[in-house]
Amino acid sequence: MALCWAGVFAMAWRLDPYQGDKVWLEETHRQLGLPPCTFKFYTGLPCPSCGMTSSFCLLVRGDVGNALRANAVGAGLALLGLAMLPWCLVSAWRARWLWFRRIEPVLIRLTVLFLIAMFARWGIVLLWLWWNKQ
Repeated sequence: MALCWAGVFAMAWRLDPYQGDKVWLEETHRQLGLPPCTFKFYTGLPCPSCGMTSSFCLLVRGDVGNALRANAVGAGLALLGLAMLPWCLVSAWRARWLWFRRIEPVLIRLTVLFLIAMFARWGIVLLWLWWNKQ
């Protein structure tokens, strides 16, 4: 798990969330050779995870404000990952999970919480876009 988080943060550091003097709040994943967001292409609306890559890239550079603007849930996930990295290393060193007997229920709860937060944020973004069209 620690290696996965380290890989995610290494990739986030490798990507550049700045384009000159402009901050990329979405579409940073395109630097990996990935296509544009299919959902946004067909609907013209942001997808639930729009800005997630940008928020990670901005957070690892210490740009917390823009990370929150890009995707607050993504910034929260990145902070959780930053906390989990040393926790995973200590757990591996001790050969047992630190503070938990079993990790599966914790990961399930964190995943459900993340999905609820991601879709709640998406709903807020869609309401904000609809409100500003009025």
